Amino acid sequence: MAVKSGLIGIIRLSEFVDLCQLLLVLGALTGIAGGVFALVSHRPKKILAHSTISQVGYILLGIGTGTPAGILAASLHLFFHGLFKALLFLSVGAAGIGGNDIEGVKELSVPWTSKVGLLVGSVSIMAIPPFNKYFSKTLLAEHVNQEWAWFSMLVIGLGTALYTLKLSWPLIVETRTNGADRRDIAVAAFALAVGLSSFLAWVILGNAEMAKLLSWHHLYVYLAIPIVGGLVLLGFRKNLNRLTAPYFPFSLENSLVSLFTGFLVIELVLIVF
Repeated sequence: MAVKSGLIGIIRLSEFVDLCQLLLVLGALTGIAGGVFALVSHRPKKILAHSTISQVGYILLGIGTGTPAGILAASLHLFFHGLFKALLFLSVGAAGIGGNDIEGVKELSVPWTSKVGLLVGSVSIMAIPPFNKYFSKTLLAEHVNQEWAWFSMLVIGLGTALYTLKLSWPLIVETRTNGADRRDIAVAAFALAVGLSSFLAWVILGNAEMAKLLSWHHLYVYLAIPIVGGLVLLGFRKNLNRLTAPYFPFSLENSLVSLFTGFLVIELVLIVF
């Protein structure tokens, strides 16, 4: 809610102030930078935290289009991201593996409910049809009015596939599977709700728009991205595991300075425009 409330504020502000070009640039930079830091992180909670930054990039790009369809795509993505990211956090949290190194998971046991949650959350965040993010992302791609912004979406999508597979493959495939107790069943129930949330897009967009989004062209592209990401990860996984995120930008003191600086920049932009 803390992340989404700020984005809703930006959506409302965009109705009064023309920030389209600025938001497109910030969206591309946010999406790519967040994906890079998620890719070089090694703990599930940290990967997911940086992933949130990356996914915010899509929302900023949608607002930056300045069109009703783009803002609708951003709003849909804002809602869907809240669902599948909460599911991913809940899945690793319920299994008690959020703070473990992703490379040492072979010795861990994970409840089957958490594996189901990780699977549904992973295919959702990678925009694999017919899961929810596919519709918000495809709607956005249909209405991004600058070619470079569309290309940045492609780069963000590839990064999403890479860090998601880096996270989910070891936790789902390489760990032992445990039984679930009564508390863990809630994870499976939430996974079912996230899986069914795609019907909300159908209700909002209608049959005609949904038929356009489910065209073969879009299906080929969004199925190809995770396949390419999987092949890249297969070839370079050992090299990626050697990379580490720099400490400097993410220490508490530097994060507070960054937040304060960001607020000053936003205030300056509002005054100027």
